[in-house]
This record gives sequence, structure tokens and C-alpha cells, in this order.
Amino acid sequence: MRRLRNTALMSMTILVIGFGAFYLLRAEKARNVLAATTRKLAKHGIHFHHSPVAWEGLFSLRMEEVGLSGPDGLQVRIKGMQAAIRPFRGSGFQAIRALDWDSMSVQAKGLAFDVRGALRPAEWAAMLHIRQLPSNNHALSGLDARLLARGRNSLGIPLAMALEAVRIDHPAFDSLPTTLPSMAMQGLLHAEAAHLRTQAPVPARLGHLHANLGLDLDLSEMAIHGKAEIHPQPLENWESAMPGGSAEVQAHFPGASGNLGMHAAIDLPLRHPDGLELRVQLEDSGLHVPCQQLKALSKLPGWVHPNALPPAILEAIVLSEDAGFRQHKGFDLEIMKAALLENIRNGRFVRGGGTISMQLVRNQFLHQGKQLRRKASEVLLTALLERGGGISKDEILGIYLNTIEWGPGIHGIREAAQFYFRTTPQRLSLDQGLFLAAIIPNPRQYRHLLQPDGSLGEFGSAYFETMRWMLYEAGHIPEAELDAALPIFRIPAIARRGA
Repeated sequence: MRRLRNTALMSMTILVIGFGAFYLLRAEKARNVLAATTRKLAKHGIHFHHSPVAWEGLFSLRMEEVGLSGPDGLQVRIKGMQAAIRPFRGSGFQAIRALDWDSMSVQAKGLAFDVRGALRPAEWAAMLHIRQLPSNNHALSGLDARLLARGRNSLGIPLAMALEAVRIDHPAFDSLPTTLPSMAMQGLLHAEAAHLRTQAPVPARLGHLHANLGLDLDLSEMAIHGKAEIHPQPLENWESAMPGGSAEVQAHFPGASGNLGMHAAIDLPLRHPDGLELRVQLEDSGLHVPCQQLKALSKLPGWVHPNALPPAILEAIVLSEDAGFRQHKGFDLEIMKAALLENIRNGRFVRGGGTISMQLVRNQFLHQGKQLRRKASEVLLTALLERGGGISKDEILGIYLNTIEWGPGIHGIREAAQFYFRTTPQRLSLDQGLFLAAIIPNPRQYRHLLQPDGSLGEFGSAYFETMRWMLYEAGHIPEAELDAALPIFRIPAIARRGA
């Protein structure tokens, strides 16, 4: 009996010591996890705080309130956070087996979000539903994203994301609030050393337009390498991808049909943006784009055919506005690259890289703003204009010359020749033609070319000398024209109209 009592006493003692050690271990593990998390967040300027820990199971803890605050107005508030920790494996965030919460609100840079879901850090898994909360003072609204990352393996982290009903209200995008088409993507994301890249083309969808995307972020060199492949798809799919569900293809090209595809790649070193490389190739199949609305303009009274102009003047206008017009199919990659670099340097959209075809589309179909939504429509319509077989280069150039603005209330080269020089387009001199070519980019400010006495100013002189040399090199003017004195213009319309 005594031996039995001693055995029982010893067992109870061991049990008490064991449970005591267990609770000490559990408490120590929780402290280590929270301390490691606090240190890691502090390195990024994020302050982490929480309410007292309450244990709900052997290795399951709950904190009624958790908060984070950091740069750019970052504020995270979590209610009812539950964490299941692994007692003998991992440290810091990796020691957490599962993380759930009752509610989470996130605020940053004027945006507010509600985040539902769960994290499984030890398994590199996340199931999140991010919904933007209403905001009256921010451009972006209606964001509703679902993110799924499940399991890390040798191939990468599987990701899936969807965006629905994202609304943008910002003048840089469009003059009116715009709802973006639905977006979805899924694929493998791989992190290796200083690279974050997709291991294989990532299927993505914008509206009904399907694409394969590739991305490589080089964090050591601060460079972005991206590519997109869109195999030829019906024009309806392209329309569905336009912001606001634009139906401009059928509105401006009734009866247009066929398929359009694109292959694009960009290499952008952020530290040295001059090293930008841009490659874009369009392809089509069965594309038919009637251009009857545009071609009908040539029937208007006073129409001037491009071949009616003196050849040197026609060439000067083309060289000045779009030197590659006769070679490209609507887009000049060098001009687009220069425009993209200028926009990057300015941190906003300041230059569009337009060709003659793009200007025609903008003048005839779209408004003149620099909003991104308008630019997307301009690119699509220009591609169809040039590749659809419904109109020739000469017809495009003719519409351009007869409809562009050449001064306040002056449209078309016939009105311009009469307004400035009291003559017809066919009788313009070389210098008169160069003057008209020079004012196309800024027709309402044509006087900036001239001094008060009618002579050319610094910019005007440089422009005339450059254009004369280019025309001489191309064989359009003789050497005598190259060496002629710069003109002095007497334009009575300036004084009379006070323009």
C-alpha cells in the first residue's frame, strides 16, 4: 500500500511538473513568436501592438485586438484574431500554423479595405477576399479582389486573383467615373534571390479578352521585364476589355469583323530608364473594317487631294508630323518609346506618341484630352483603321490634311492657305508650306514662330533650316532652295483677326 501511495504521489508530481513545463513552454513560444513578428515589422517602419493573449486550446491563442501602423498612413485594425502555433518548429511568422480573424480593416493612402479570409503561413497558403470600403475622396473605388495562394513547392507559389466592378474617378483616367472590366488571373509566382518572376505564362482575362502574361522583377537591378501574348481574338473581345465597356468599334466602323492579336514585351531599368526597350507586334486574321464614314468625307466640297499639293510641301508635312507614316501600320515604336520615357520622367501622362493615323482617329472619333481611357480607344481604333483593309494610306493622309485644325476656327489645308496667304493649296510656295507644317502641333499659337516684324524667331528659324536640309537630302528641293534666305512673312490675317 505504501509503495502504491508513493507511486501515485510521484506520478502526480511528474504530471504537475510536466504541465507546468508545458505551460511555460507554450507561453515562451507565444512570446517568441510575437517578439519576432514585432522586430521584423519594425525594420519596415511598422509598429505592432496587441491586447493580452488568451489561450483557447493547447496551442491556440486569441487576441481581441491587434493593430499595425506605419508609413503612408497605414492603419490595420484586427478584431478577434486567433492563431494556432507550432510549439517545436519555426520561429516568428513561420511558427504560426493558422491565422484567422473576425474582422480586419486596412487603411493606406486614403483607401480603406475590409479583408476577410485566413492565412496559413507555415504552409505558404492564403485565402483572402479584399473589398474596398466606400470613399468619397479617392479616385479608386469598388475594388473587390479574391486572392488564393496555396502551398510553396519547387515550381513556385500558385496564385489566383479576380477583380470585379473596380471604379476609377480621376481626371487622368477619364473625365467621367469609369468602371473597369472584370479581371482575373492565375499562375505560379516564384521568388528566387533578388527576382520575383512567373515561371510560365500566366493566363489572364480582361473582360472577355484572354492573354498570357510574363513578369520578372529584378530587385537587385531595379528592373522590370514584362511580356504579354494575346492570340488573335474576335473584335467583340477587344471591345469588352475597354474601360467602361466601350462599343466604339461598331460605332465608328459599322460591320467590322475578324480577329486581332498582339505580342508585346518591355524591359525597363528603373534606375536608368533611357535603357527602355519596347517591342510590339500585331497580328490579325480575317480582319475586315469598313471605313465608309471616313471615306465619305472626301465627297465634301473643297476637298484637296494630297497629290494636288506641291510634292515638297506634302513631304514636309509628313516628315514633320510622322516621318514613318508610309512604312508603319499606325504605330511608330520609336515615337512610342520616347513618349513613354517622357511620361515616366514626369510621373504622369504628358505625351501620347501619336502618328498621323492616331491623330486622325482622335480628331474624328474621340475627344482631345490626354486621359488614359481615351488613349486605349485610340490605340484599338488605329490598329483597325490601318490593318482592316478598308482605307489606303493616301486616303488617310487626305482626310488628315483636309480636317485638322490649322488655327482658330481654321480646318483643312484649303482654309489654311486662304487664311494665311490668300492663295490655294496648289500654289503654296515652299516657305509658305513649311510655315503651315510648323504650326500643326500648336495651331492656336501660330504667332510664336514669328517676330513682330514678321521674321522667324529662334524656334522658327531652326525649324525651317532643319526641314530644308531634310527635303534637300531626300531630293525634294534643289540646292538653291537650301541656301535661300529665311523668309519674312506678311500675314494680314493676324492683325485683322487679332488671333
